[in-house]
Amino acid sequence: NSLGKYDYFVICVDSDAATVHQREIKIRKLLERSNINLTDTSLKIIVQNPCIETWFLGNRRVYTRNPQKNRNFIEYSMFYDVSKKDPELMKKPDKFEGSISSFHFKYLKSMFDERGGMFYSKANSSEVQRRTYLKELQKRVDDEPCHLLTFINFLNFCNKIRAEIKR
Repeated sequence: NSLGKYDYFVICVDSDAATVHQREIKIRKLLERSNINLTDTSLKIIVQNPCIETWFLGNRRVYTRNPQKNRNFIEYSMFYDVSKKDPELMKKPDKFEGSISSFHFKYLKSMFDERGGMFYSKANSSEVQRRTYLKELQKRVDDEPCHLLTFINFLNFCNKIRAEIKR
């Protein structure tokens, strides 16, 4: 703010067990309590519902329709087919011990493993950083405009920035 060089202050977070709205309110309250006053900079909060791996589950080209080798992926896809249903609406199986976000993370890892030659971890996310991966996610939300709503919010913000840069 004091430098006057930035148009946006962007905060990207997972919603985890909270709703998107609850997470946004929490961030706004934290900023208020911190006495952060953005006068020349716009705040943009991007909430990944429930986590960024959920967005990555939206790539239909990576999803194997008839899984054979990864037992976890077979179970996960029987529980919820992310190629047909909105990944953001997926909960977790009752028997799964961790959080919904950790289930989505494990689902993504197993989906990559089933595909073969693909790997995902928090430390190594190169597969999802490829332009082709992003294009498939964009195609998903073009085909299914009610799926991955928080990802659409992110894309709309990116498109807004792109348009501003071109002016």
